[in-house]
Amino acid sequence: MSKPKGRYPFRVPNNHEGREFIRLCRKYKQDGMEVRVRSSGVNADVAEQITGSRRGFDQSMPLKYGTHLRVYVDPCKENPGPEAKAQVKLLERTSEYRDIER
Repeated sequence: MSKPKGRYPFRVPNNHEGREFIRLCRKYKQDGMEVRVRSSGVNADVAEQITGSRRGFDQSMPLKYGTHLRVYVDPCKENPGPEAKAQVKLLERTSEYRDIER
């Protein structure tokens, strides 16, 4: 069984309030945890103006162009703290439980 990949617990609007939420997540995260942010929800017309193609941002897009931000919380790959190790064990047990139910 593979370890759980990333967690996607939050989808926030790309405005002042959403960016403040991300700043606070990073400030108060547990040791050994990592907060990643990705952008989503760009209009195809905007992508065409910027990149010259309506599919210009299929793989990734700059944060400033997205209408929403996806926030991922993962254990750090380097030197995870005790809280992160406990979180990974809990996620592994939860995914094993889900596999048993199927």
